[in-house]
Amino acid sequence: DRDVTGVQTCALPIYFKLHGANGADVRLDQFQGKTVLFLFGFTHCANICPTSLTNLTEVYQALTPEERKQVQVVFISVDPNRDTPQTLEQYVTSFDPSFIGLTGTKPAIDQTVLAYGGSYEMVAGPTNQPNDYSVNHSAYTYLVNPSGKLELLYGNEKLAEVPKMVSDIRTVLHEPRS
Repeated sequence: DRDVTGVQTCALPIYFKLHGANGADVRLDQFQGKTVLFLFGFTHCANICPTSLTNLTEVYQALTPEERKQVQVVFISVDPNRDTPQTLEQYVTSFDPSFIGLTGTKPAIDQTVLAYGGSYEMVAGPTNQPNDYSVNHSAYTYLVNPSGKLELLYGNEKLAEVPKMVSDIRTVLHEPRS
């Protein structure tokens, strides 16, 4: 095993099918041949999501232009009530124009979160109004290799280790494809 920033997992094929900016279906296998970094969150998140995306922006920008062409950052919303595809596009592209935001129906989101061992729950705000809530969610970033298999899982604190993450991505980019 190599020394990696995250926890190495077994290389199982993984899958999702959600909606992108124009409402079109986006599947993980559409990124075959690229390294994909994705995380779950929501646009109204006060701390974790913007910090994670800021850190991923630093990691992405530290790659060479050629390496960036082989990497895709994806933010998957667990708040389909407020996070429309257009809202997500505006949010994620404010960090980097190449980042993609995805959402879907609650069952599709639940299936995706469950498939990756994530979690989330809606927490009512003090007014109990329909849009007065927050979302507690797992704060992992998943690295999927160019063959479409889960390679690494990063805890939120590891995203700030930019040189180590860049090294991990470069290692994955240069692995033989299966």
